[in-house]
Amino acid sequence: MVSTSSSASIIPPPRPPRSYSYHVFLSFRGEDTHTGFTSHLYAALNRKGITTYKDDKNLRKGDVISDKLLKSIEESMFAVIVLSPNYASSTWCLGELCKILDCKNNMGQHMVAVFYGVEPCDVRHQIGTFEEAFKKHEQRHESEKANRWREALTNVAACSGWSSKNKDEAALVENIAQHIFEILIPKLPSSMKNLVGIDSRVQQVISLMGLGLNHVRYIGIWGMGGIGKTTIARAVFETIQSRFEVACFLANVREQSEKKDIVHIQKQLLNQMNISSTDVYCDYDGTRIIQNSLRLKRVLLVLDDVNDEEQLENLAGEEDWFGPGSRIIITTRDTHLLEEQGVHETYEVEGLVKSEAFNLFCSKAFKRPEPTEGFLDLSKEVVEYSGGLPLALRVLGSHLFGRSIKVLHSAIEDIKNSSHSKIIDVLKISYDGLRDKEKDIFLDIACFFNGRDKGDVTKILEGCGHDAEIGIDILINKSLVTIDEYDTLRMHDLLEEMGKQIVMQESPNDASRRSRLWCYKDVDSVLTQKKEIEATTRSIVLDNMVLDIEGNYTDSNIRVLAFSNICQLKLLILDHVQTPILCDIPCTLKVLHWRHCPMVTLPFADQHYELVEIDLSYSGIVSLWDGKKFLNKLEHLNLSVSNLKQTPDLSGAPNLKTLHLEECRELNYIHPSLAHHKSLVELNLRECRSLETLEDKLEISSLKKLDLCNCTSLRRLPEFGECMKQLPILTLSRVKLNLPKTIVNLVGLSEVDFGDCEFTGVSLSLALPERPSSLRELQAHRCGSLDASNVNDVISKACCVFAESATQDREDFLQMLIPGKEIPGWFEHQEEDNGVSVSFLHNCPNSTETVALALCFQIKCNTFFDEKPTVICNGKEFINCSLKTFNRKRKSVLPQYLPLFALLPTALGSHNSCQKFLNILQLQIAEPAGYLTFSRSSYITCSLKLKEWIPALPTLVYDDFLQMILEVVH
Repeated sequence: MVSTSSSASIIPPPRPPRSYSYHVFLSFRGEDTHTGFTSHLYAALNRKGITTYKDDKNLRKGDVISDKLLKSIEESMFAVIVLSPNYASSTWCLGELCKILDCKNNMGQHMVAVFYGVEPCDVRHQIGTFEEAFKKHEQRHESEKANRWREALTNVAACSGWSSKNKDEAALVENIAQHIFEILIPKLPSSMKNLVGIDSRVQQVISLMGLGLNHVRYIGIWGMGGIGKTTIARAVFETIQSRFEVACFLANVREQSEKKDIVHIQKQLLNQMNISSTDVYCDYDGTRIIQNSLRLKRVLLVLDDVNDEEQLENLAGEEDWFGPGSRIIITTRDTHLLEEQGVHETYEVEGLVKSEAFNLFCSKAFKRPEPTEGFLDLSKEVVEYSGGLPLALRVLGSHLFGRSIKVLHSAIEDIKNSSHSKIIDVLKISYDGLRDKEKDIFLDIACFFNGRDKGDVTKILEGCGHDAEIGIDILINKSLVTIDEYDTLRMHDLLEEMGKQIVMQESPNDASRRSRLWCYKDVDSVLTQKKEIEATTRSIVLDNMVLDIEGNYTDSNIRVLAFSNICQLKLLILDHVQTPILCDIPCTLKVLHWRHCPMVTLPFADQHYELVEIDLSYSGIVSLWDGKKFLNKLEHLNLSVSNLKQTPDLSGAPNLKTLHLEECRELNYIHPSLAHHKSLVELNLRECRSLETLEDKLEISSLKKLDLCNCTSLRRLPEFGECMKQLPILTLSRVKLNLPKTIVNLVGLSEVDFGDCEFTGVSLSLALPERPSSLRELQAHRCGSLDASNVNDVISKACCVFAESATQDREDFLQMLIPGKEIPGWFEHQEEDNGVSVSFLHNCPNSTETVALALCFQIKCNTFFDEKPTVICNGKEFINCSLKTFNRKRKSVLPQYLPLFALLPTALGSHNSCQKFLNILQLQIAEPAGYLTFSRSSYITCSLKLKEWIPALPTLVYDDFLQMILEVVH
């Protein structure tokens, strides 16, 4: 775009006109440009959706300009004046020019001048063909009119404009059309006007788009149905579309694909881009034409509500389909689609905050920002119910508009009992797209597990036969479920309500024909109906946490627990329900949870059961069952904090993996079947204070964790069979007992807790299996067997074993904290500081020789803290620890020393390549001011042949003592 000033500018209007019939008015000399330049410009403007007035009806007759033309000029936002050689010869053109200048000055109309085949100076000074034209005008018209025309030409020539001189006409036409488009679009009325909360969200999306970058970029907008994805995408599209050569918003891709096919959508895309779609007969044709037509253009494409990979493959498959700087926005409920497409950025749409939700509801329900007097509490109730979902707020607000407060109360209760169909229909789209197994998991979460820990729910669902991990992941991807920072499953209240409605619609009038029951009234009805009526219920979940006026749990009128007529029951959760079972446990049951169960035993029959998990914690159970029961599939049994006195016969549960009996204070007998179990992985007897003995010998080859913490009556441990070499975790804290000699069989120990222990007749160094190469964590805080006579043996053994075993090609870690005031003397070098330097000879600089370093810091802690002291090696951070310590009992300074066992490649210590034979390690621990005092440091080193490795960041664990973990990754 050029002019006498080499640039063009558009003077902003003082105020916009009230209404427009046209976006652009074309003023041109027909005989010069009607079938050429002006025709091409008209077509280019139309391709961009710009409504343009062009006199195709030959209204220019006579000497007086028609009123219709004058009105068309007034009702246009833009006027384009094509100043061609014979423009001034037409009094009509000169009249249009005067009117355009008048509208520009008085109504703020935009004006664009195009100097087509003429020089701006010819127009300004009326020379050449313009001079000849005015000679004729001055003969035929009054001088005043001719002077007004001259002044108009002078004024328009003074404005910057476009020149056709030495320009490609096609490119000139496109540039002018784009220039008008960029200025016009922001001034057009927007459907996004006055939308609550939209501006900040639009800016967040635009910030992800990288509009200044020249590569193609895909942006995802992801969220649940009704959350506002399409609205945000539309607002972004309207905001930035003027920056692109071509722009297309394809709405409702999912719905169009279902009703028609992908070819129809491809044609729609091409048509919106003003590209012929007549040769598209199949999806391959469409893909080919889209790619070839758009690969050199800067494109803005929005694909709204995509739900299938095939849609993306056929509409925007690859980046090289589009020209540099193109942007493709995809809105979807399924984040997995975005990951598969490889989008550059994803914007997750969240619900409106309460203030935004309140404003949106009021704008629909009361047509004002605030509720009518007397409606405030009701408005807050609806806003709370909507959960910040814009769709729900709009629908409910419109539904309640104009109703009296009495009717409004009734309408709100009706909506709560059965959600508005418009809301449910939108939400249900995502559910309908699930497979049957995923639908089952969704309904279980909606009916039972919203707000429960993800790990717990996963375990329950897997026990019921579901592939829960991948199923929940799919629900998360499809915006049906979220996981909060506490790993809790969260589902929007309206989605939960929709799920419950789906189950209730399975049999609206007969609860026994529904797959899931969670309402006490329905459960009571089903359990008390006639036995000959067979129920098809598969899951019953009750959690009786309702308190009566005296503060006791109520039974919510459950009269009887009899399941003889429920032949398909798989999941039964009766937490806090105080009604006893009056019949046998259903054999089809897979998961049974009954915390606070009132019964002393459960009625198991002599038949095969499908149970995978039983949780009867906090119950009155004394004896779970009598004799041998057939539970071949049972994997998890939890009787913690119960009245259990003896463990059941587990010979009929050969696949049991976890047995939790912690805090069974009355437990005094372990059934012999436990000692030889072949599948048990975890045995937890923590706080079983009445237990005096286990079996004479344990031969559980599968056991990975044995916890006997605080079993204060335990006199001795059983012998450990040779098959228990792989037991990695042993907890014996807070006990006084005799250790069997066969503890040396536990050569696979990696984590040992001897805190607050006293081993009769044996020191701690002897208590450990001889040189346990796998040992990486030793807790011996306040261990009575750890004294000055053997502490060095324990630490040096751990250090040497660590150094030797680290030659294995695996991840290793070692952690240890020793209470005491003095660093052991076997640390070769000590300094009164928080840093230490290590020097040693290195005879083979090109080998894989590695230094094993034992580093120790004496530490005193004055208070509770959560800081990160850092070990620095040659100026580079080597260890970053999170320390937590506090002597809760004595509330005084804790003197203790911290042995760190590490492996350092010798290259880490080299200052430069010239020092081939001498390595210097300067190690320092940075002190968190005001919390720790490092009074002494020390080290020893040895040399080992190892493969290359990388030291990983250590962590420290708090449990009234310190534990240092230093990982070594080979």
